Amino acid sequence: MLGFIFAFLLIAGLFVVAVIGREKLQDEHKPKDWEKPRMGIRREASEEQPEESSIPNNQAYRESVDIEPQDVVNSTEDDIFYTVIKDREKIDAHVKFLLQKGIFPKNDFSISSDLYLPSDLRNVSSGSFASKQLKSFMSKILLHFGLSVLLAENAVFNVVNEHDGVSIAGATNGERIIVNFAEGDDSYHIAAIIAHECAHCYLLRKHIKLDNEADNELLTEIATLFLGFSSIYEKAYGYKVTRRASYMRVKKLGYINSDQVDYITAVIRHIKEAQNSNNFLVETIKSISRLQDSNGRTSKSIFDFIRAYVALSVAASHLDSFTCAYISKLYKYYKNVPSFAATEREYMQYCLQAISHFDMIAPRYDFSTERKSRYSDFFDEPKKEYRERALTLLKTDTDKLFSEEWNLLNYEFYNEFYDFY
Repeated sequence: MLGFIFAFLLIAGLFVVAVIGREKLQDEHKPKDWEKPRMGIRREASEEQPEESSIPNNQAYRESVDIEPQDVVNSTEDDIFYTVIKDREKIDAHVKFLLQKGIFPKNDFSISSDLYLPSDLRNVSSGSFASKQLKSFMSKILLHFGLSVLLAENAVFNVVNEHDGVSIAGATNGERIIVNFAEGDDSYHIAAIIAHECAHCYLLRKHIKLDNEADNELLTEIATLFLGFSSIYEKAYGYKVTRRASYMRVKKLGYINSDQVDYITAVIRHIKEAQNSNNFLVETIKSISRLQDSNGRTSKSIFDFIRAYVALSVAASHLDSFTCAYISKLYKYYKNVPSFAATEREYMQYCLQAISHFDMIAPRYDFSTERKSRYSDFFDEPKKEYRERALTLLKTDTDKLFSEEWNLLNYEFYNEFYDFY
């Protein structure tokens, strides 16, 4: 009996050893988390801003830390508007601040081909140097900002030895720009530093500067993206990884991380959509008026456009019953307006005049096929006063539509918001 028990325990022990050995062998061949392919590299601990007193005014900074491989995590491809973004509320406030100051997104800064390090930079080990190629590149960025190229002539370029912690990547007082390069900086890093410092100069020329240093740097980063450097920032910002035998060195450039760059870029896209809503309106009218006779005149009616643009089903779902009723009244009114011969320009103006009556009752995106952007409300804000006056007229007397008071109010409204064609 004892022999049988001993044999059973021996066999069971050998089986356990075999299973453990097999799992260990599989683990040895399984890629570690930090070895797996990733969309991006992010480490929350290294994204903390240094204390305000540690960064001089208007200076970009680098931050380098040595981290263990297992600390690196994969980023996700979730919709950026539904992702937790660091300082999101502050970013949104700064975006609105720039818009209120009259600074709107510009077209992207164009790079004809991939950006490469200037040949006269590659052989410099340390110290200051003069680079005609870098000054020429900086001049192009300055012209994009609408600034004088003399800033490029007076610029100072340094190559520095980078140490752990924070080192200054760029600085400006508005009259002179200093740019420091360090080991591992690539062309897009350098372009981002130059663009950031030029943005400081641009904002200073417009007397825009926040008292809080960290807030002012964040505002400058957003302004740099606003003014057309999204593609450069997407390649330059975030984390650069240098692998070593026992560790990885992760270097972060700038005051925002890659997720924040993605978020601000998405916000800019929505702002441009809101800005271009008039383009959508104009193109819709043009598509209706293209069928012209031999004399270059169209015989389309205004209702041909209204029918294509106004969606009563959208109005019914977005507006209250009172407002929706007047949108329907206007729709029926223009349905009875006969067609007439007009040039494309005349037809455009008639259609814009008609849609301005609708717009004076409710925002266009609440009764039409026009897509509402996240920033549509911001650009629609100046129209609210007119709508309040228009709805007050209609509530006091149901016959006020197209009355003398209504038409005078619409004349003001049209001249302010529709005199663009």
